[in-house]
Amino acid sequence: MTCRSAVTEGTRPMVGRGGRLGSGETGGETPQPPVSYFQLVRDCKRQLIEAALRESGGNRAEAARQLGIQRSHLYRLIRQLEIHSP
Repeated sequence: MTCRSAVTEGTRPMVGRGGRLGSGETGGETPQPPVSYFQLVRDCKRQLIEAALRESGGNRAEAARQLGIQRSHLYRLIRQLEIHSP
């Protein structure tokens, strides 16, 4: 499950026991393995940052402005999420 599919396709992650998320599928679909809440949040952050970096041509200051965060916070997230930008 990607960040976009969790939000836009009507597939809502469902919290189960142990902090695990179900796929939120509706009848007839192939069940997906549960996704950890923290992994889903990490993946969403990664997708947002990578998209902002692409749109800004790799300009981190511009990407931070697009995301509405401080440039220093963007640098920290890039290190934590191990994002390799051009």
